Amino acid sequence: MKKKIIFFCPSIEIGGVEKNLYKIINFFAQNNLDTYLITFNKSFSGKFNKKIKILNNSFLGNLNYPYFFKILCCYYIYFSNFGLSKNNTFVAFQSNLYFILLAKFTGNKIVARSNAAPNYYISNFVKKNIFKLIFNLADKIIVNSKEFQKTFLETFKIKPIMIYNPSVSKKIIKRYSKKKIKKRKKLINFVNVGRLTYQKNQILLIKALSEVEKLDYKLLIIGNGKEETNLKNYIFKKKLNKKIKIINNIINANKYLAKSDVLILTSRYEGLPNVLIEAQLNKKFIISANCPTGPKEILLNGKAGYLFKNDDINDLKKKINDYLTKKNENVVSNKIQFGFNNLLRFEEEINLQKYYNEIIRL
Repeated sequence: MKKKIIFFCPSIEIGGVEKNLYKIINFFAQNNLDTYLITFNKSFSGKFNKKIKILNNSFLGNLNYPYFFKILCCYYIYFSNFGLSKNNTFVAFQSNLYFILLAKFTGNKIVARSNAAPNYYISNFVKKNIFKLIFNLADKIIVNSKEFQKTFLETFKIKPIMIYNPSVSKKIIKRYSKKKIKKRKKLINFVNVGRLTYQKNQILLIKALSEVEKLDYKLLIIGNGKEETNLKNYIFKKKLNKKIKIINNIINANKYLAKSDVLILTSRYEGLPNVLIEAQLNKKFIISANCPTGPKEILLNGKAGYLFKNDDINDLKKKINDYLTKKNENVVSNKIQFGFNNLLRFEEEINLQKYYNEIIRL
């Protein structure tokens, strides 16, 4: 019987995890492997290769069910279609622990792709040891930055495989190489792209920009999430409506990124934030939190942008002022170009082939 490659992703939204999922699973389908996706979602807007067999929620509506309920539905979908069949390979893109346990129960191999540094979801000794115990059951674990790999090893005493996100193609890099770096104007267009959540910490950015003196700016925040109401209330309270706007559900934020001057990332923690790579491709200046993990690695320890202390509003304001200082104009341009020149680390074909090699060997 032909081996099946079964991907699990309970909740497909708009973000970096999903962008990586589309590219990786499509690569497997294009190589004529028997590829499946199990998810709760029902609509994908043509993101997946037609060869992929998508098994999803066909029995419930589109209401916003709790996340754990979506995981249970993925369990139900799996057993309804595969029963207790063995000799398959699972690839978990979310909820690693649940699908590692499913793999072990059914006698299948599993590759777990961890998306965010463990610093913030490991809150106590008991939790740490539960995660460590279950992660040890996985056949392989993949992370997407060297810093992430180091943190994972220190936390769980398990060394995962590091593969960078397959973010950009050589063709696109060549096309964007002709793009000129924009000269700074009086009005600065800032942009932030990410889910509106505690993790992404957009409130820090709003507060910082409102406190920088003599700054003529516009800020566009692209994303949606449960913090939206709080952010909008704060913007209204501080009378910043003419300066700051929030746009929801943007599938392709690239056109807004292309019109911006500076991307600011304020996340408290990450894995390897794709939006920084997209900003480098667009030759935009980057100011990022030096959070675990990824930004420092993408920005090459500050050679390709400014890094500020994690969740530190004063250091963020300082970095914004450094960007505005006239004597730093050449520094800014050089950092932008340096970031662009080092994009090949995230080239699609190279990193997709690495995923393929690791998963197909199981």
